[in-house]
Amino acid sequence: MKNRFRNDLNHLEIVHGYCRAFNLILKDCIRTCPKKYSSIVEEVSKTFAYSAKKSNLFKKILKSHPDRDEKILTIQSCVSTRWMSYSDCLDRILELRNPLKEFFNEFGTVIQRTYFSQEHNIILL
Repeated sequence: MKNRFRNDLNHLEIVHGYCRAFNLILKDCIRTCPKKYSSIVEEVSKTFAYSAKKSNLFKKILKSHPDRDEKILTIQSCVSTRWMSYSDCLDRILELRNPLKEFFNEFGTVIQRTYFSQEHNIILL
């Protein structure tokens, strides 16, 4: 049956699992997103993944922030081998964008301060 489909519909991609198919769709969507914006997500994730000091500073800002969720204290890691990690990371960044903006304005580089500009917020939303 599979070979018959391949012969008749050579553009058809046969996938055995729905999760795998969804992952392939998301990867194609991410590739269409301009590199500038997808790299913001990866850079924010790396900022906290490799530095305990920055993670602790962010936790202090987060704990003192008025509109915070008690359960959320970290940014998700963006790992290429884990399905859906980019989506989880982006969701968490958008959820914590105000505390993140405060953190990068205080402790970030010049480039990091632009991560949460009005233009980037519109694109990432």
